[in-house]
Amino acid sequence: MMPGAWVTRVAHALLHQDTFELMVEPAVADLQFEPSAAAYVAAWATVAGAWSQDFAGDARLVLDDIAMLAALIGIQASYYSGLLLLVVTGRNGKEAFQMIARGDRPEIVIALTLIVALSALPTLLCFWPPRRVREPLD
Repeated sequence: MMPGAWVTRVAHALLHQDTFELMVEPAVADLQFEPSAAAYVAAWATVAGAWSQDFAGDARLVLDDIAMLAALIGIQASYYSGLLLLVVTGRNGKEAFQMIARGDRPEIVIALTLIVALSALPTLLCFWPPRRVREPLD
């Protein structure tokens, strides 16, 4: 087995292709030229640093889209919350909101909170922003 094979496999699994090529390939090349404990430590440290760069970049992309995701969650949650209010309370919308504001039915407030929380899951699964695609290892 060639020196650095495990480093290469792990890096391909964790990193974007361009990050791997720019940061990890040179460290693996140095490791293969002169295999030593210090070269392995340097290669693994490079993988960790490259992963932190990729993670930070992906997190910035998600933060850029957070307003859109929050709006989609709000739309879905308000739809189901409105239906719950009208069906469960048996009143019109204004009376239902007044009843919640007074705190007459705390179980409805709990149900609305759960609806908002559970609306996030399908919204995030369906509308998660696309990321850079990793190329398969040859």
